Amino acid sequence: MTYAFANPSAADLVDTVDDWPGFTTFQATLSAGHIIATRPKHFFHDDGSSPEVVRLRIARPHRFDHLEQDDWAGLLAERVWAKEAEHRQLPCDYPDGEGFGKIILCEGMTRQEGFGDMESTSARD
Repeated sequence: MTYAFANPSAADLVDTVDDWPGFTTFQATLSAGHIIATRPKHFFHDDGSSPEVVRLRIARPHRFDHLEQDDWAGLLAERVWAKEAEHRQLPCDYPDGEGFGKIILCEGMTRQEGFGDMESTSARD
């Protein structure tokens, strides 16, 4: 779980999991909450059998049932934040330390650096 939640940060797409503009269950996992997912129109037929909306309860893995929810949330958050911090400490192996070719997401935009003026695309479309 730590890998999955920290992956956008480890891939240099965002600084922290909370900055990720796409779908994530991180906060629902920390709070033992639920998510409501709406069926995307562009992936399914309008008259298909998939429900329009589903509500999914987020449950921690059974291996951690012995922990109280607050302890589980603290453990997971601590591990994810440690991975993010660890990644920020890694040296930049790009030419001249400029981050050549690095993909960055900011304010809902995807921007490719190091390849001239490339067109930006919205990450929230």
